Amino acid sequence: MPATTILTFAEGIKVIVPDSLDRITTYVLEEQQDWFEDEIQAVRRLVQPGQTVIDIGANLGVYALSLAQVVGQGGRVVAFEPAPATAELLRASARLNGFDQLGVDQRGVAASSGQAHLAIGADSELNQLTDQIADDGSSETISLTSLDAWRAETAQQDRIAFIKIDAEGQELNILKGAAEVLREESPLILFEIKHGMDLHLELVNAFAAAGYRSYRLLPGPLLLEPFNLEGEIDGFLLNLFCCKEDTARQLAAQGHLILAPPGGVSDPQPSPGPLEPSARHTWPAALGDYPYAAPLLEVWQARQSAPDTTTPTLGAALAFYALSCDSGEPPQRRAQALHQSVSLLRDICSSGTTPLQLASLARAARDAGQRVLAIEALDSLISALPWMQAGDFQEPFLAPWARFDTIPPGDSLPAWLMAGAIEAHETLRQYSSFFSGEQLRDRLAYAVDLGFPSAPLQRRLSLIERRFPQQPTP
Repeated sequence: MPATTILTFAEGIKVIVPDSLDRITTYVLEEQQDWFEDEIQAVRRLVQPGQTVIDIGANLGVYALSLAQVVGQGGRVVAFEPAPATAELLRASARLNGFDQLGVDQRGVAASSGQAHLAIGADSELNQLTDQIADDGSSETISLTSLDAWRAETAQQDRIAFIKIDAEGQELNILKGAAEVLREESPLILFEIKHGMDLHLELVNAFAAAGYRSYRLLPGPLLLEPFNLEGEIDGFLLNLFCCKEDTARQLAAQGHLILAPPGGVSDPQPSPGPLEPSARHTWPAALGDYPYAAPLLEVWQARQSAPDTTTPTLGAALAFYALSCDSGEPPQRRAQALHQSVSLLRDICSSGTTPLQLASLARAARDAGQRVLAIEALDSLISALPWMQAGDFQEPFLAPWARFDTIPPGDSLPAWLMAGAIEAHETLRQYSSFFSGEQLRDRLAYAVDLGFPSAPLQRRLSLIERRFPQQPTP
């Protein structure tokens, strides 16, 4: 057993992980103090105390431990993790947190019961089933079960409320062995659709054949909206949710999900009539309390009446964004407003743009799950910023990263915007700096030195320096 360490994430949960920055889970939790997937934030809201949930491909337990904290002692978490060393670490993490409600089943989940070979990768995130036994001992024989067989053997009585499936390409086989569970139960399911560079959209149709409609997460408002299989798919999309109609209606009533329109169309159903933000969603009302915006409001408002400017359209885009952030609004209106904001900002930026408009586009696109678009906007913004002066901030805009909403820029608006743009860019361009290596060292050091301290960027820089220590100059 390799050396281990204990890390803390997400409201005090402790997890035992290998003590090595060459392991993905260890690095990401030290870097972000949580898992990098936006979906884990949504899962913590969607799962309820007392429920029974299943984690297939639990690995070291980032999801399983989070689920155990949410369901509490009155609930139950079944975590399937076939790799012996990984399963033992997860059991130890459950004991460390006092999570008696979390049980680890040391089997793989497949189409049927039996045995298989598990290729043990350099990182437990990369373990996967294989047809061959490795001569170097890097594979192990494991037992398999199906969800239907598991439910029969355990005489499972409690309703299964949620299932997470992350099985490195085995999702279709898992579905084949879960026909009865999917038919007789009605769980919300989170499933991975991307393995390496390959998208497995056939899973959407496979779930649909079982009566489960797929939804994607809007990361900003943390809402589920119907997934359009024929639409543009963001290159960073890793996971989808799916559920039956009864669960969808329940989640919609709770304010978490946007129901699909009748007739099977996957686009979100439009609100009746035109979408109009109320008075509290005007951009002056939305931005006026932020330190960076308050001193500039009078200048910005004066430009509204100026001829030949994009200010009226820009004002509408920012008002729609403000509506999308209002948790008191119905989910359908919030999602529609967010998409409308992105659409307007994208049109503005396509016909002659300013750095401030790019900042707004990056912020709205990220919240809408259009991460590639956000990164493109940030690339252009960062390239333009060295030529900006304090007097160039003549129109309203969104800070490119939420943390900067409340950070006073002082008399260094260009530096403040550059720091926010770099933090947004470095957070979005990769799931983690684990995958970037030491090439980010200079850029992160520059961002940290801009004078707007960022604990996330400082952690990234520290991790790079620990993982790739610089050799002293002779």
